[in-house]
Amino acid sequence: MEPGAIESRAARFSDRFVAYLLDAAPFGAGAAATVWVLFVPLAKAPTPELLALIGASWITLLFAYQLIGNLNGGTVGKRLIGLRVVARDGGPPGFFRSLVRASVWLLGSTAGNFGFLVALFNRENRTLHDYASGTVVIETYRKSA
Repeated sequence: MEPGAIESRAARFSDRFVAYLLDAAPFGAGAAATVWVLFVPLAKAPTPELLALIGASWITLLFAYQLIGNLNGGTVGKRLIGLRVVARDGGPPGFFRSLVRASVWLLGSTAGNFGFLVALFNRENRTLHDYASGTVVIETYRKSA
């Protein structure tokens, strides 16, 4: 390692899981609250089209949140836990990598979180969206074991 270089360590699976919960919970709660407000106080009839519109709206917001978070080096959940998204070379991920990462994250999350299960079987705890986009999630500061 070069003098003055900062050593980076791959994020632990447990830290990534907590960050995922912090990021996804507000969107799940928002979708549930939207459905409740429409169907209970406003007494709207729950049609398949209306449910699809609500779902598509919240999924679009979640995708945009992930894309912007990736562009900035990490979502709010990752930053609270002390994690950062970087390209494999250590630089910022850039727009294309962020777009691929958010897209594969969305697909992997909706498919039973399959994308996250990949992280259990490699040393760097890289997920499917990390591999697809050429990124890695690292700790921003050293944590105790």
